[in-house]
Amino acid sequence: MTYDEYYAVHTQNLRPTKYWIDPASFALQASFFPFQKWGDTHTEFERWACPLVNQTGTFQTPDEACAPLDRINFLKKYPQYEGKVWTDAHKFDWDLYFKETNPDDMILEDSFQMKTPALSMTSLDPIDELKPFMLRSCILLWHYGGHFKKHIDNWTPAQWIRLWGTTKPSGMVLRYEEKDGQGEVMVEEKNIEAGRLYLHDSIKPHEALAYQDDVYQFFIAMDSKCLEKIDIF
Repeated sequence: MTYDEYYAVHTQNLRPTKYWIDPASFALQASFFPFQKWGDTHTEFERWACPLVNQTGTFQTPDEACAPLDRINFLKKYPQYEGKVWTDAHKFDWDLYFKETNPDDMILEDSFQMKTPALSMTSLDPIDELKPFMLRSCILLWHYGGHFKKHIDNWTPAQWIRLWGTTKPSGMVLRYEEKDGQGEVMVEEKNIEAGRLYLHDSIKPHEALAYQDDVYQFFIAMDSKCLEKIDIF
């Protein structure tokens, strides 16, 4: 998708779709599946994930689907930094890696296309028509203090889109970067419906924080070609 094509459909930071997942049924069923800590750093935060679509179709720990892909790619070249705090050398190699490496040579969302048993939960039946298009996707489970710092997940030309939702909007905050007269500010999204899936603008810088326990989020990447075949709105 070109920039214009992407923003022809991403008309809001969170554009509601027709898909709704019952929060209570989902939370009950999800509790029977294995979750692992998100990524190799900041493991002190209560950030957990269970893959819906990964590279094997089975549950494994660690799972590259359950971590930031920029970090996964970086550690392929610099494994000595796994689980390590940031140092000047760490940051230097990080900046150098992303300056010199072609994204086409990286593990990206479309490197993950195998469905795990978690995707067969009956509470996820409302998204059956989306499943053939799903790429790397997870259930996120955050407790108090779990968060993602400001980041982006996509760029144009865009080969995938992201759907997002949460079972407990009252227990978390999602903010997007917006411009005002003095620069950029982070603005909270309001009126998020529990269980609703939203088309999420993953190109725009955004951040999220849970301030209650048991906050599930749907973290779903889909091949952008899905927009040619199904009406998600």
